[in-house]
Amino acid sequence: MPVFFLAPDAMRGDVVTLTGDLARHIGGSLRHRVGDCLTVADEHGARYRVEVTDVGSASIRAVVRRRLGSPPPPAVRLTLAQAVLKGSNMDTVLQKAAELGAQRLVPLITRRTVVRPRREREDRQLARWRAIVLEAAQQSEQTRIPDVEEPRTLEAFLAEPSAAGEVRLMLWEDERGRGLRDAVDAGPPPPRATLLVGPEGGFDSEEAYLARSAGFATVSLGDAILRAETAGPVALALLQYAWGDLGRRPRGDAD
Repeated sequence: MPVFFLAPDAMRGDVVTLTGDLARHIGGSLRHRVGDCLTVADEHGARYRVEVTDVGSASIRAVVRRRLGSPPPPAVRLTLAQAVLKGSNMDTVLQKAAELGAQRLVPLITRRTVVRPRREREDRQLARWRAIVLEAAQQSEQTRIPDVEEPRTLEAFLAEPSAAGEVRLMLWEDERGRGLRDAVDAGPPPPRATLLVGPEGGFDSEEAYLARSAGFATVSLGDAILRAETAGPVALALLQYAWGDLGRRPRGDAD
């Protein structure tokens, strides 16, 4: 069952009021009616089972029937820094990254980026990406809505300091000495990991040098050269399987 994320002011005591796109989605697309039960989460990740008590044209009201508690934090906090891709490919990558439990998503402008967001369209594009990620997080029952940050250059991203214990990896098709599996086997699971993925033409050698200088290890996915929209989700899935929650026995609802 999907988890619906509430706006900060949606819950007052035991009463939940849903408005806007979420209300239209629940009442219109999903056709929920009075008496139906939903699972919702507040901005802190705490989950609740609520019963719909009123369905209006612009809002839905529900009352809390059970507090499910807060799920534990993710085993590893994953950041995907993905170069902006052409067409709907970027939408697909962000959607799959959210489904796979990435916590932070950073669109990048690199030297070989084909599509560069126009300044006058940036706000609209960012809102679209955030809506896609919200829907994916709800459908896959994530504990938090991933942060989708404003696009920035690769150089600006690399200038950010690393967090304590963070593992930094760059997918680079020209890397011949180290695979992603080598990075996974190099030590215990880290509390945080950042994955850097290039555009359709990949990263050039100077960008790889800059990334290494910023503490990133360049790694390969093996002999196969995957499409740009495939590489990131595949690598995230492998990291979640090795370090995170993917493939583990479901925990069920928190009590």
